[in-house]
Amino acid sequence: MTTGKFITNKEKVLSETISKILPTSEKIDFLVGFFYFSGFGELYKGLEDKKIRILVGMDIELEINKTLKEVYKLQNNNINIKKEDFINQLKNAFNRTDIFDNEKSIESLNLFISKIENNTLEIRKTREPNHSKMYLFYENEISSHGGDRPGTLITGSSNFTYSGLTGRHELNARFDDKESFLEGKEVFDELWLDSIEITSGGEEDQVVKMFKEETWLKVPTPYYCYIRLLKEYFLNNKNKFLETPESLTNGAFTDLEYQIRAIEDGVKTIEEHNGVIISDVVGLGKSIIGSSLIGNLGKKAIVICPPHLKKQWEEYGELFNLNLKVYTSGLIENALNDDNNRNHKIDVILIDEAHRYRNDDNIDYGYLHRLTRNKKVILLTATPFNNAPNDIFNLIKLFQIPKKSTIVSGSVLTFEFRKLQKEYTKLRDLQKEGKIEIKELNKKLENISKQIKRLIEPVVIRRSRVDLEKNIKFKEDLKKQGYEYSKVIPPKTIEYDLGNIKALYINTIFELLSPDKDKMKDKRFSCARYAPLMYLKKDKLSEDSEYYKTFMKIYGYSILRIEGRQQNMPLFITRLLVSRFESSIIGFKITLKNILKKYNQYEKWLNAGIIPIIGKGVLPEVEELDFEEIDTFIDKEDFDYEKFKNLGIEEINTLLKNNNGFAIKLEDMEDNFISNFNDDKNFIEKLIKDWDKIDFDPKFESFSKDIIESLNKNPENKGEPKRKIVVFSQYSDTIDFLYKNLKEKGLKVLMVNGGNKTKTLVQELKENFDAGYKGEFKDDYDVVVATDSISEGYNLHRAGTIINYDIPYNPTIVIQRVGRINRINKKVFQNLYIYNYFPSFAGEELIRISSISKLKINMINAILGSDTKILDENETLESFLNNILEKDNFEEEESWETKYENFLYELDKKELIDSDKIPDRSRVRREIKKQNDKVIIFAKKGKNFVFKIIDKKTNEIETLSIQDAFEIFYAEKDEKGFPTSKEFYKYYTELKQKLFKTDKDEKIESSVARVIKTLQIPPVRNELGSDYHRLLLKIINELDSLPKVYLSLLRDINNDNYKEKIDLFKSEVPLSYLENILKDSNEYDGKEEELIISEEF
Repeated sequence: MTTGKFITNKEKVLSETISKILPTSEKIDFLVGFFYFSGFGELYKGLEDKKIRILVGMDIELEINKTLKEVYKLQNNNINIKKEDFINQLKNAFNRTDIFDNEKSIESLNLFISKIENNTLEIRKTREPNHSKMYLFYENEISSHGGDRPGTLITGSSNFTYSGLTGRHELNARFDDKESFLEGKEVFDELWLDSIEITSGGEEDQVVKMFKEETWLKVPTPYYCYIRLLKEYFLNNKNKFLETPESLTNGAFTDLEYQIRAIEDGVKTIEEHNGVIISDVVGLGKSIIGSSLIGNLGKKAIVICPPHLKKQWEEYGELFNLNLKVYTSGLIENALNDDNNRNHKIDVILIDEAHRYRNDDNIDYGYLHRLTRNKKVILLTATPFNNAPNDIFNLIKLFQIPKKSTIVSGSVLTFEFRKLQKEYTKLRDLQKEGKIEIKELNKKLENISKQIKRLIEPVVIRRSRVDLEKNIKFKEDLKKQGYEYSKVIPPKTIEYDLGNIKALYINTIFELLSPDKDKMKDKRFSCARYAPLMYLKKDKLSEDSEYYKTFMKIYGYSILRIEGRQQNMPLFITRLLVSRFESSIIGFKITLKNILKKYNQYEKWLNAGIIPIIGKGVLPEVEELDFEEIDTFIDKEDFDYEKFKNLGIEEINTLLKNNNGFAIKLEDMEDNFISNFNDDKNFIEKLIKDWDKIDFDPKFESFSKDIIESLNKNPENKGEPKRKIVVFSQYSDTIDFLYKNLKEKGLKVLMVNGGNKTKTLVQELKENFDAGYKGEFKDDYDVVVATDSISEGYNLHRAGTIINYDIPYNPTIVIQRVGRINRINKKVFQNLYIYNYFPSFAGEELIRISSISKLKINMINAILGSDTKILDENETLESFLNNILEKDNFEEEESWETKYENFLYELDKKELIDSDKIPDRSRVRREIKKQNDKVIIFAKKGKNFVFKIIDKKTNEIETLSIQDAFEIFYAEKDEKGFPTSKEFYKYYTELKQKLFKTDKDEKIESSVARVIKTLQIPPVRNELGSDYHRLLLKIINELDSLPKVYLSLLRDINNDNYKEKIDLFKSEVPLSYLENILKDSNEYDGKEEELIISEEF
């Protein structure tokens, strides 16, 4: 045999060699390990007039990255089965790779099919696996030199694929001598005669029929594309075996279809995204769903919940046979420490009332973020979106890496939410200033909400009562099992007349307000006691000053940072006073006297020439606090001066430092501090004097008449019991006042607040107000007056009326309140009523409670769909103008998914089965005028759905929400589909290239940039250590996965404090925590990418 010439694909690729041989060849035989079209497409123009035989020796397997490899599979001796297997492998490889996603490849494919039909291309499969590769080129009569040179033989490593013919890591040898060629021909012919026929020619050829009928070459109907899409979203990827509430609890709970669906979706979401937000509206059983998820995950779990829900979760643990430990919300650090000390780590974290942890600048959030690393996370909340886009972003960050998220493709979660937060903040400012019309505000909020919905829908599972009514499958199941629910009547606003105290009230408000709201020191009530650092002389605020250094050492940041926040204190306390008055006159008086008490205590320090700063340097933004928190702040006792009066300034400073405080000398304050302090004290004393004369509360008088009238009414509907009432207030002293005065009027009243909530009291609450109570009902009480200590986790549906005696600052609380009587497990009343005692007209301008609540609740409605009637939409647009827009904005809203689920439920089963015939990568042109001149692609990465659309006119690409995409894909049954146009592939290719590609990083936030710059300071870098420093930079810069509470520890580092600051930081942010974040980030890699359906308009 003559020695061959090597072809290494380095200087000359094999395809070039073959291209030069083909013009003189009349026939070709290929023996290859496996065959795929990419090789044919590389050479197709030279193969058109050739007779070709292809003998395949191995099977084909598609890897996760869509590459093909030859494999040896256990052989079945049945020839028909072998043939069928090979054709199926060919089909699956074709439908799931992108080699033919261009016009040139389609041309080569059409030639390939036509050559099989006319029998000029034959394909066979060896009976036994054969890894050999051999190419035989038969020269035509002229080029064969009378038979002396019958052809060319090429053998080596290359398969008949694009990479085999052009790849740089191949080794082949070419033989042109007669002896080598004939020897190769003999081997080929022997194998060919003993092989399995794959193609037989003609239009009925199985391979031809497979390509024309079972691949994306067949133009599908839009209707079946639509069904395939819905089936992919709603029905595929379900867990085959699922533990239900009934099976987990041995029959203690009944299986409800909507809950089973939530459990199925929850398990799927957790597997794909490491966490899920269960956001069914209050009363639909989030705790049951959460418990079932833990049961299905079969792991050890920690539950974090409010204190009043601890016992309930321990009971759920026993009922569902769960391996869990319950920690209350104040003991998250203990849960973290316990988890770090365990030999067997916890696998699942469930957080009940998760909306409490929406602020990542809070240490409890920091502990939670550490605790949830490398774990599956279940968040339960009826209101995940409360204040701003960042609220839900912070919840998602408990189980997602912001810059490497599994829930978005082609964008970065950090940048998406940053844009939305910026827009939301701007709208909030315009609303507070009265510079935006309500219609324009709602329109822009709706747009923000739509974008947030697109981002969060992969991880949020939510059902409302409307869904249970509208979803056919859910409704039939509930009806079958005898479950019903009540109708919530739109809330009624109860207004009350201030009567003869109106003049005093308005005068008080007038005195509290300042003509210039931006100048704290010009206010009538300057609040000097609560903002002393605002009066510190300017030279005492410099970085070289002792106070600056002391403040930095104690609190970890510059004293200058709190200037803006202390400026807000006068406004905040003014608003508190108005809120307290609107709640009850008695509460207003108590707050005034508490403020005066603080001023009197403080005056003793001033007389001694000392200003004590005691752990209160840090004040949040006014809008972030609620009035209950600031009232507690005011009520706290200062250090008793009597204990310090005989000590010197250094001794006092030492004792204060031991209590997270320090002392300022009075001589270092501006001159007007004392005068403002005295004016404040005199002002408060005057208010107390004026209001102590008032012993009549017009609000209570109106309320008591209404409640007595309500209790005396006959049942509304036949068979209904007497209607009980739940009264809520955010203040315990208001509840005390209501309890005592209602009892005096002869009512049977039960009082519940955080301080008196004993086991006995809770038992009485269940016996008298819980319609689902298993024991004997009692009627010892008709009314329960309570703080929000029972607004979560209690069933009170023997009451059919909720009265909000005052309006809490936070709308989440109101939603929870109404949820106490709106339960699905037992219907008591046909209608449920909500009454709200709104602040009087003048008061609304000052505290802006309904205005702020409206902004937040509108956002909740638009994002999650409002199922709850809470407050009338009375929006004050300008101060002291009687121009209130009334519109009921709380109509229950069904999930957008419901109509699609109903469509599938009622769909003919044959149509559902037939939709499976729509192969991956199918494409169709539609001629309806739904979307002119556009191309849309539906794809998946793992189980995450991606929809992108391109405008042919502008080339603009948009990522669509699932809801918007479904509207576009919707098709009528009789709509015809057409082959895609010639220009289709241009836009299709552009979309494909950006389908899963992440957008270019935007500029990082300035505050983060400053931290990164600080970390580059040599002493800081050295103190951190190289490995820790490198990993920390990656977590902050590349992943954006360090909460603000920890980032803040790295601010204001300088050469004097860097060792102390870094020691503190590393104690809060250990290396193991950073390593766990990195481990979480790696989970997104390797997700399979699939292109499912494309449509051209």
